[in-house]
Parts: sequence; C-alpha cells; structure tokens
Amino acid sequence: MENLEQPLTPDGEIASHSRMFGRKVECDGCNAKLKAKDAIYHRGSYFCNPTCLATWEKANPPRMAQGSPDELKHNLIHTITSALDEHQLGQGSVLEDFATRMIPLVGEANADLDAQVRSEHTTRFVEYTHECIPIARALGYHDEVRVLETFGFGGDLRNVIQALQSARDKAGFVSASSAGLTNEP
Repeated sequence: MENLEQPLTPDGEIASHSRMFGRKVECDGCNAKLKAKDAIYHRGSYFCNPTCLATWEKANPPRMAQGSPDELKHNLIHTITSALDEHQLGQGSVLEDFATRMIPLVGEANADLDAQVRSEHTTRFVEYTHECIPIARALGYHDEVRVLETFGFGGDLRNVIQALQSARDKAGFVSASSAGLTNEP
C-alpha cells in the first residue's frame, strides 16, 4: 500500500526534502519502504523485487472469467462496446456547459444536472472497463490486459481506449458499417 503520509510545512505544502528525494511507497509483498521510482508496479501494487512480486502473485491470483471462448468473446465485445458508449456519452464540451449556464432561471440547474449525468456515464465506463479485464485475461489478450490494469492507477486514457478497441477487434467485433448494416447508400 502506498505511503500517503508526506511531511508537510506549516503552510500545508509537501516539504521540499520529500519532493527532492522522491515519493516513498511500501512493498505489498514485504512492507519494505522504497522510492516509487525504484519499485516494480503491478496490478495497482508496488514491489521491491521480482521475488516479492512472484510471492504476492501466487497469494493473490488475478480474476479469470469462466466459459467457452465463443461465449467469452461475445461477452467481451458487448462489455467493451458498452464501455466505449459510456465513455462517449460522458464527454461534455466546455462551450455546451457555458451555453447551458446562460439560460435564464434554469441554466445553473440544467448544467449541474448535465454534469451529474456525465459523471454517471464516466462511472459506468470505469466499471465496464474493469469488467473487461478478467474476460480479456481468460482469452489470452495479455498486452491489452497489461494496459487495462493501469486504468485508475495513472494509466493514459488514450492507451486504455486503444487497448479496449484492440481487444474488441481480436474478439471478432464487426462494426455495423463494415457489415453493411447502416442506412447510408
């Protein structure tokens, strides 16, 4: 578990020696304290060496989805599609928010409601993304799992979106447009 207790100055800022010497973390295998830059980061935990990581991994095996490969692929495609849909719905524009707030009498309330709805979509995006990990792991999509496990722990959102799309494509996703199911001529 990460050591969140940093020495503070009387003004409430992190003391300069903490910034100068780097952030300290605790090894989840042996509880040794070490610099974050020297630690091995895996599945949301820090480790001081590969032996501690291997011991911890044996004691805490990752979740693995059960089922036939066809069933797992079907579930993965639907879960990822739901995640990406929620991500898209959770995106708001600053201009849209500003314009909504300018409506007399109801603008602030509408903008607050819109923000709440976007927050709920984002929460569901996170939940669906985390639901994908055991399914992708069971299908052997190790590169995608490695990226998805960083989500919520400092991982880059663009890489997470790309990993979701890659896993969905590997599972056999066929878009409506490539299957000829759109209304476009």
